[in-house]
Amino acid sequence: MRQDETSLDRKSILIVDAYASGLLGRDTEGLLTRQIDAWIERLSEKAGFVEEQERRWKKALDVMQPEKPEEDNYPYLAKYSPLIVHMQRVLGGAYLHEKFYNHLKQVFEQQPPLRTLVQELDRILTSLVTDFDAAEQPLRAAATNSSRSIPTSAAPSAATAPSLSYSR
Repeated sequence: MRQDETSLDRKSILIVDAYASGLLGRDTEGLLTRQIDAWIERLSEKAGFVEEQERRWKKALDVMQPEKPEEDNYPYLAKYSPLIVHMQRVLGGAYLHEKFYNHLKQVFEQQPPLRTLVQELDRILTSLVTDFDAAEQPLRAAATNSSRSIPTSAAPSAATAPSLSYSR
């Protein structure tokens, strides 16, 4: 999966989604983990990338931040505490954490459209196996012709073939 990490195509995104959903199995885990780690490393090395991501996260969190904490929750505290302004800021942060937590919880607990994902993954994997470009065509034709033209005298006979049986 050699892709430009800044513009992944639909197939790559579906394969990563299938991996994240556990559809691909253990044998692909190391391969995809190494690829994703390489993407993250290359992205992190780009000038300004991390700062841009931080700015985007801050903007997203600012949208979730309540403009003004509810004052009616603690009327006596608002009336008698000299620290009410500081407490309202802290309370606003707590509301933000709750909202953000609930958002992430919803994202992680939602059930992906598994059937659609499985069908798309199957379609992609089938196309990877059956489709080939013009550069591959002569190689595939040669491979097909060579497999058809193996003379029967070149094939090992039952008497000379090694035994694959297992006995205790």
